[in-house]
Amino acid sequence: MKSPFAPRRRAGAGAVTLAALLAFLGSAIAAQGSTHHTKLMRIVRTAPTPGTYTVLVTVKPTSTAQTVTVAVGHQEQTGVSVGPGAPQQLAFFVPLRGRYHVDEFYTSRKPARLAIASALQSDTTSPPGPHTNLVWSDEFRGPTGSPPNPANWTLDPTNSCGSGTLSQDTTSTANASLSGTGLNITAIQSPPGSPTPASAAYTSALLDTATHYSFNYGRIEARIWYPPGSGVCSQFWLLQTATNYDGCDAPCGEMDVAEINNRFPNIAWADLHAPAAGQSAAQVFQSHVTAATPFTGGFHTYGLIWGPNSVSWTLDGLTYATATPASLTPAGTPWVFNGLAMRVLLDLAVGGWAYAPTNSSGFPATMQVAWVRVYQ
Repeated sequence: MKSPFAPRRRAGAGAVTLAALLAFLGSAIAAQGSTHHTKLMRIVRTAPTPGTYTVLVTVKPTSTAQTVTVAVGHQEQTGVSVGPGAPQQLAFFVPLRGRYHVDEFYTSRKPARLAIASALQSDTTSPPGPHTNLVWSDEFRGPTGSPPNPANWTLDPTNSCGSGTLSQDTTSTANASLSGTGLNITAIQSPPGSPTPASAAYTSALLDTATHYSFNYGRIEARIWYPPGSGVCSQFWLLQTATNYDGCDAPCGEMDVAEINNRFPNIAWADLHAPAAGQSAAQVFQSHVTAATPFTGGFHTYGLIWGPNSVSWTLDGLTYATATPASLTPAGTPWVFNGLAMRVLLDLAVGGWAYAPTNSSGFPATMQVAWVRVYQ
């Protein structure tokens, strides 16, 4: 939706490095569906190095419910609902040079409060923060078409997107192989009458470091290009070493670093699963970040920082969610994530909680992984 204000122009280069609140501008143009007048808050930031940035805008909770629009450069997210409770995390992937605007249109007398962080997109820089010592990685080097390194990964013939999953994971290089620049995990539609294991409607792959590698605390990141298409469920996650895919006995735990359900291609989900409310692997925490453009449009770096009594999720190096024992639901759920050895999983599934594909879904669908790295 175009804003009622004049088109934004990127200001010339300057030496400003701190956020500067320029003005609150009143407008006589009524907000759509509201009796309040739309107002604009404009914040100016500086990109120190020209390039494509991930800009994370945190819209903090407000005392009353309202709807806001936030714009960075020429990208807008409209109809963002804010109010009491958790903040809204909005991501923008924009080319920036010098000074740029972050604009917020709001429809109440009191504006929302914004926090802004940005990071130049890169696939080579070491992560900031307390964990910078690289202790394990797979850069997926090798001949095109060869299987992923068997010293690092097991290809598990299972399925992993909940009840109603339509794909069967295989050990075939048709479903998981090196591309020359990384790893391809590919979901393929099975031809009618295919024999087992392709008797499922689709085949795909799940890679698991079980029996090869696990870690306890630190930062894990993977650079991934998730595939488009409805009905596709892409996952980068951690699971307690001693458990399987059908749940686990206490104490146990699962950390979902990034799930992209293509019903919502602009949302990256962050989850924790643990025993609660009579379930062995209940979802006890969930958060997300919403992007102005789909995550299926290019590579991004998805990460998790794990320490005692704390798990944080990152997008291109920017933290967008944090869970502590007090964050779990229902209240009083035990925090089982301290001291666990967690293994690494990458998979692409069809159906399940992503629902069935539609006629417009394109297959084969490929999840591209440039690398996976663990820092401590």
